[in-house]
Amino acid sequence: MAVRRSGVAIRVALARGSDRYPRCSGDSAPRDQRYERRFRHCRRRAADGSGVARLRGSLRFDPVRYLSIAVVGVVTTVLGFLGVAVVRTHFFARRSIRRPPAAAQTAVVFGTQALADRPGPVLQARLDHAIALYRRGDARRIAIAGGVPPFHDGPSGGHDEVAVGLAYAGGQGIPAEHLIAVRPGQNTREQVASTKRRVWDEGLGPITAVSSSYHLLRIAREARRRGFAVEPSAPPRRLDTVTWRNYLSHLVVDTVAVIWYALPAGVSRRIDTSAGTFRHLVLLAMRGDVAWRLAWQSLRRLTIVTGEKSAPDG
Repeated sequence: MAVRRSGVAIRVALARGSDRYPRCSGDSAPRDQRYERRFRHCRRRAADGSGVARLRGSLRFDPVRYLSIAVVGVVTTVLGFLGVAVVRTHFFARRSIRRPPAAAQTAVVFGTQALADRPGPVLQARLDHAIALYRRGDARRIAIAGGVPPFHDGPSGGHDEVAVGLAYAGGQGIPAEHLIAVRPGQNTREQVASTKRRVWDEGLGPITAVSSSYHLLRIAREARRRGFAVEPSAPPRRLDTVTWRNYLSHLVVDTVAVIWYALPAGVSRRIDTSAGTFRHLVLLAMRGDVAWRLAWQSLRRLTIVTGEKSAPDG
């Protein structure tokens, strides 16, 4: 019965012409060759059962194909999640500039690069903003958090951010009794922990956190994890984000840092993120200030915490 159906299907297809091999008077091939091609084509279609075999072939397990689909799906999901996180960090940064800070007892300046005899441009902008809050009556004290970068300015290390900041604020007329040194602070996590111990636990809250706009979400999240709250406030002078490329590079790197800090402490504390390490060189490479080759070479300078070395609170 199946043979008769196949024969009927072939004869009907040959009589009507095949979609793949239509009758055409301009065909240069001899008629017997065209007939033979149509016959083979119709025979295959009849044997396939109207494409069932082709459907089975398309559903056959192919490890490479399914692995490629899985990789594309994972990469797309990660990039989408990172994109949403970057947008959220951006809106938080914009609000921290536009929203006037609430009155607080202490304005905490989170440190960044200091030069030998003066604060760097970004640190100076943060200090000037905190001093303006103090003079307006929005803060009664100024606390300066920071550390000494291990190799920011050269093999001998960087300069003490807290000492330079205190000297600058004192030179601007801030009384010494209204200045607080917050140490240690090699990275943001250490600075937040020291702020809780030196400011919040001493009853000197509420606290206004003063830093660059892209940095404030990480500070606020870390403070919440440690059980206290800060009011974010960014200086209007965005010296480190004068171009969109600079701003976007800072935004992406700090968004990744927000996600990294949210990981379990046993994971996120194993890699040193203080100034001058691989994370900062990646930022400089994204901005075009250093070559990517130097950033990759700096991987050897990462501090991996092992059993012989106590884990820093960072």
